[in-house]
Amino acid sequence: MDSTARPDVREFFERYERASRNLDADVLTRCFADQFLSLDSSSAHALTPPALMAALPRRKALFESIGSDGLELNELAETRLDDDHTLVRTSWMLRRRGGESPHPPIMLKSTFVLRREQGGWRIVLYLNHQDMGMLFGAVATGC
Repeated sequence: MDSTARPDVREFFERYERASRNLDADVLTRCFADQFLSLDSSSAHALTPPALMAALPRRKALFESIGSDGLELNELAETRLDDDHTLVRTSWMLRRRGGESPHPPIMLKSTFVLRREQGGWRIVLYLNHQDMGMLFGAVATGC
């Protein structure tokens, strides 16, 4: 993984990646603020960790429908905003079940704003830069 992030921020995202892969609801819940903003190209939602956890099984099924078992953290770039906030740009590589794929790797970009709360980092804003529905539809049809 390529990273320009501080060690504690990098460790936060490594923990977040493992929890996402394993659908570890306890760890994932602690990664997010009690209320956070989730954005993508078509929507903006204020969410709570329990609302996010309820959506994860659908997200997992979406990944499985295109032959993927999730995402692997590829890159982190941190911009400190102040003592309690940091902006982190990330890229994630779509993992394919069974290893090799005849298609080039699919990279997903997202940006997070983290806030230092209760002695650690928590996600207060999650921006997904791609329209996941369109992307997954294109992957499913081979485009």
